[in-house]
Parts: sequence; C-alpha cells; structure tokens
Amino acid sequence: PESVNLIHAEEAAYVDTLAAQKQRFDVIVIDAIKRPECAEAVIEQVKAHGAKLVVFDNADWFEVDAQKIADTLEWIRIPMRGFGPLNDFAWQTDFLMNPAEKIPMVEAKTKPVGQK
Repeated sequence: PESVNLIHAEEAAYVDTLAAQKQRFDVIVIDAIKRPECAEAVIEQVKAHGAKLVVFDNADWFEVDAQKIADTLEWIRIPMRGFGPLNDFAWQTDFLMNPAEKIPMVEAKTKPVGQK
C-alpha cells in the first residue's frame, strides 16, 4: 500500500539508509546482521524525526542494544518470547513503544481457524 515505505539496500549501505531518509516513520524494524549498528541508527532517527514503534527481532541475542533503545528514548520495552517457525527453541522479539504516541487498535478482518 501507499502507506508503506519499504527500502531495500545492499549490506554495505543499509545501516546508513535510515539516516538518509530525513523523515518520520511510524514503525521501524530491526532485523538484520548489523543489529547493534542499526539500534544506534534508530536512536538517532527517532531523536531527529520521531516514531511510534520499533520492532527488534531476536532481541534476546542483543539484550544490551534493545535496552539501550528503551533507556535512551525513554520508551516502553515489551518482550515477546516464544517458539519460532524454524527452531526448536524460544526466541524473542521486542516491541519498543513510544509512550507519547498512541497506536490505535485495528479490528482483525479474519479470525484464526476454528474461531467464530
């Protein structure tokens, strides 16, 4: 949809791609090889332009970096831990939420199998 700005960048340049945008994003996802560097870039991006939510995948592997985002921005950190689709062990994705921004609830148009 028009509301989505998906940017693909090569590995050598993708950390700097966020800073080059010079705009506000509602949601920023960290799911890459250079997660610590991305966390730093997200902090600078949010300080300059704001955001509502950061999704930090595999935050259990990068606990210090996920917590640094929460502490530096004074955001709420919500860890979501459970089994992933590819592994037999639990992992964690963190939702880091800006307490000054409301995220509206959207009613699901589809229901899980077996639910009426």
